[in-house]
Amino acid sequence: MRSLFQVAVILCGLLIGPVTAGASTLIGSTVTATLYNPNLSTILGGPTTATVGASTPTFPNGSIVGNTAFQINITSDQIFYNPLADVTYGSGPFNGFVFDFSNAPTIFGVTLDSASRFVPTAISFTANSVSLNLSGNTVNTSSVAVLDIQLQSNATPEPATWALIVLAFGLVGIAWKSRKTFTHQL
Repeated sequence: MRSLFQVAVILCGLLIGPVTAGASTLIGSTVTATLYNPNLSTILGGPTTATVGASTPTFPNGSIVGNTAFQINITSDQIFYNPLADVTYGSGPFNGFVFDFSNAPTIFGVTLDSASRFVPTAISFTANSVSLNLSGNTVNTSSVAVLDIQLQSNATPEPATWALIVLAFGLVGIAWKSRKTFTHQL
């Protein structure tokens, strides 16, 4: 026969269940794209803001600067740069894009995906931004750069889960107190 304490612990396990990390995604976050040239002090186009996942591509031709021949799509964890014409980017310290994210998970890594058709001059990131430097690159319509973004997992339990955790620990506390009281009476 199980004690009240054992039953409470079993109930705790059933009420809480496994606590799993939520999926991290950029979908629904706000992204601001800015085109800089010839350095990070000189804005050539933008800033232009969009909601990730609201439209495909996220930044169509002409949305960041005039009728330029590129489009950019941002998915749950990738950035796709697609040139729509043959272009040679001028050289300089920075000629490319900075994508600033808000209401998004923390970025902790960015790498070039093997599906990419050219290698950008540089890729860098902060906790809430990704920079794509194309300085000196020559691209054509078959070129594409795919950046894989590593995001911090969302491991914070939802409010309903917190309520169950508190309830479960309360049951264990009541059962433990009952067990101690029962033991002392013997």
